[in-house]
Amino acid sequence: MKEAQERRPTLTPPLSHLPGMVFRCRLDHDRTMEFVSEGCRDITGYDPADLVQNQTLSYRELIYSKDRDMVREEIQRALRERRHYQISYRIQTRVGEEKWVWEQGDGIFAPGAEAAAVEGVIVDITPRRAVTKQIETQDRLANVGRMATGIAHDFNNIMSIITLYSGLLERQPDHPRRNQYLSIISQQAYHASRLIRQLLDYSRNSVVEQPALDLSTFLREIVGLLQRTVPDNVTVELESSVEEALVRADPTRLQQVMINLAFNARDAMPNGGKLSISLSLLELAPGEQLADVELKPGRWLCVRIADTGFGIPPHVLSRIFEPFYTTKEPGRGTGLGLAQVQGIVTELNGAVSVESQLGTGTTFSIYLPAFTPLDRSGGDMSAAEIPARRSETVLLAEDNDATREAVTEVLTGLGYQVVVARTGREALALFEQHGASINLLLADIVMPEIGGVELYQRVRQKWPEMPCILMSGQALEREQQRRLEEDTVYWIQKPFTIDALVESLQLVLGA
Repeated sequence: MKEAQERRPTLTPPLSHLPGMVFRCRLDHDRTMEFVSEGCRDITGYDPADLVQNQTLSYRELIYSKDRDMVREEIQRALRERRHYQISYRIQTRVGEEKWVWEQGDGIFAPGAEAAAVEGVIVDITPRRAVTKQIETQDRLANVGRMATGIAHDFNNIMSIITLYSGLLERQPDHPRRNQYLSIISQQAYHASRLIRQLLDYSRNSVVEQPALDLSTFLREIVGLLQRTVPDNVTVELESSVEEALVRADPTRLQQVMINLAFNARDAMPNGGKLSISLSLLELAPGEQLADVELKPGRWLCVRIADTGFGIPPHVLSRIFEPFYTTKEPGRGTGLGLAQVQGIVTELNGAVSVESQLGTGTTFSIYLPAFTPLDRSGGDMSAAEIPARRSETVLLAEDNDATREAVTEVLTGLGYQVVVARTGREALALFEQHGASINLLLADIVMPEIGGVELYQRVRQKWPEMPCILMSGQALEREQQRRLEEDTVYWIQKPFTIDALVESLQLVLGA
């Protein structure tokens, strides 16, 4: 501490004139500021004196609550390893505006002691993030166009199967294989909805679940898509020796990683070649490390994407994950693809490395922590095995006639009383008539005049405790999902199964 105090007079004057918000803070719970430069005012809206010694509030209070633990853990990790840190997070300014900031800092260490303080700089990166997000969206949409042909081929095959089997059953209602055909139709409908959902999720900033994902199945689907997407002179192969390959991952985000790397590999082989994707299991003992990437001890799944292209020069390889760095000609690359890959893999608690030799090819290795379910003894219980409630009244608001009739039939069959509305406005009128007897609102998000979101908001003005489930044909935007969570509103994505509907009803109304 003495050394830190001795250094402060020599550091403060020049630091105060640097761009951004230069700071020195203690390593306490509140990140108490000992010095803050004039840049504080532009970034936070507060005067430096407001933050120094927590006179008005602590800097920690400015950090978004969901980001605070992440910021603290990253700084503590860097101090333990005696290295500088770089981190991006959100703050709330004096006027309530959300800003993204980038912080870089170093610990101030007394001889033979732990860090006494941290010094660094905080910069407003909100405008740059907006530009980056826009370019990422453009890249995603460009990739969607490349993927569309392969998906259309799959979709047409699926619809052919459904049309043929349904036509057969119309002609022969008592066909001896009736149940088998109905099962096939159901399976193909699920595959069709999954294809559309993948395309929509990939092209927009939507919220998707992060379940346990089987990488073996996932990679087979990716390879199937790539085989119909890349040029005929590029062969795509998959090799896997892992029987159980579960990870905790957002499948859409992981799909972005694979598509980015695969399209880069394709571009590196203009005259054709081989794109190899492999999956392997890696177990690291305590103290054991790989040469090219730092991983914690434990079980890791490694996905390698290798091409036989022209390779990457060493001077480019060292900068390959930098945002906006690209070697492609103008109009063909933004430099965000590989930075995005690294960002997504990091979000999944993984790591990525790259090896390349000129004239031989390039290999990207993605390491993800293997996931082991806590309970393997019992099988999964389907929602159909959960006893359905038999006395509640559900107000169903759905403008599509066929969907409304199908959901009504299912709810009635499960024992619920159903009040049906064709529009949001009609639903409000029915609530005025039957509000006291209605136990749940089940509404489509997109309806004429009054949509599902406005409907539940107006219903809750008079019945604040009314349970609500919204149905959506599209994945929700992240901001929309956040608002629904804050209002304790559940949502279910179309098309959904009877089991999924029952599970949602039981979750909202109670077992």
